[in-house]
Amino acid sequence: RQSAAFAAERAAWAAAGEFTPRDDVDADPLEVDYTPPEGGTVIGAPMTSSVWKVNVELGDEVVAGQAVVIIEAMKTETSVLSPCSGTVIDVVAAPGAHVASGAPLVVVRPG
Repeated sequence: RQSAAFAAERAAWAAAGEFTPRDDVDADPLEVDYTPPEGGTVIGAPMTSSVWKVNVELGDEVVAGQAVVIIEAMKTETSVLSPCSGTVIDVVAAPGAHVASGAPLVVVRPG
């Protein structure tokens, strides 16, 4: 019964556009004029949120699907996954930072 109620609430949020990225959000984002290192794949924030935990450090090897950062929005934690295997060549965000949707979090050089 609880699962059904949550599914109905999630469907209502989706119908209201709550999961659609917006450009008009003023959420005190981490403003970064950022140029990623050459050959890197930027892993960005999927939504406006706070960085709760960074699971990787510069030079770490990651695999596709590995949680590299955990963000928090509306008291819900979301794992941000690496889209590829490779080496972490930059860590942009720090725990506690407020980030806008699309803001760079980590950069991985595929390989």
